[in-house]
Amino acid sequence: MLTFESLRRILAEEKANQHRLAALPDNFWSDVRAYMAAKSAVCDKESEWEIESARNILRDIIEAREAKLLRLAAFYVRSGVSPEHITEHELTFFDSLVAVLREWQAAQQRILQQPELSVIILQDVAQFVDETRTYGPFAPGDMASLPPEIARLLIERGVAKISEER
Repeated sequence: MLTFESLRRILAEEKANQHRLAALPDNFWSDVRAYMAAKSAVCDKESEWEIESARNILRDIIEAREAKLLRLAAFYVRSGVSPEHITEHELTFFDSLVAVLREWQAAQQRILQQPELSVIILQDVAQFVDETRTYGPFAPGDMASLPPEIARLLIERGVAKISEER
């Protein structure tokens, strides 16, 4: 059963470790709703104070876990290590963060990659392979978009020139 003291203990555990989520009791969020409803049904000063204090503690728990989930999602994307003590309620948020971070990283990788150079082939070039791709065969007049190092090599050998079109 959830109590005001158990909420304070959970908050203390969240604050004690900035890198891991504290273990929450099963059905924590539904227990929170039931606890708040039960306290709201009692109309006295002590219950009002306890409800307000519990809201503040819950806000702090939520904010602490949110910050940790942000860091843990970034760590997961880099390492593949799943966080411990994540609730079903939080898993949807975590999965969304991971998807956004992966999209972000892919976009950053595209920025870091050198753009391909457009060249016009001047002579027949047989098909060739580098570490990752197969190129050609090319005939005179063909346009090709090539990695800069390959384009420079073909230009140096006199079999291609840089295209003025971009």
